[in-house]
Amino acid sequence: MYDVLTIEGAWTEVYEKLREIDVRRNCYIRLKVSQEDALPYNADFFARQECDGVHKRFCTMQYEHVARRSEYKPVNTMDIDAFSAATPLEIATRYADMRGFVFDNDMAAMLESVLDKIEQEDRNQ
Repeated sequence: MYDVLTIEGAWTEVYEKLREIDVRRNCYIRLKVSQEDALPYNADFFARQECDGVHKRFCTMQYEHVARRSEYKPVNTMDIDAFSAATPLEIATRYADMRGFVFDNDMAAMLESVLDKIEQEDRNQ
């Protein structure tokens, strides 16, 4: 009788656990790999090779790419009152941060220059 054995984790952990299974154990093997890095190109080959000639039967391997925490920034929302109270510079800085680029001093100076011109035009009307 064959039972189903699922091994989960990063590739190196999963492969080590696969190698530790008793060669006399009758089982079907499912591997669930989740990690930040890509799988080695020959991971499937190594898993199958580990099961060849013994009672283990390799069935399938599922792979899930786990994003690095630094890849995605959570969106920091603003309520209407906070948005109304924020300056255009604060909003532009938040937008740049959410998009993943730095709103440096030169960009801030350019925005301030544009805002000054808009205020001058508003006063002249």
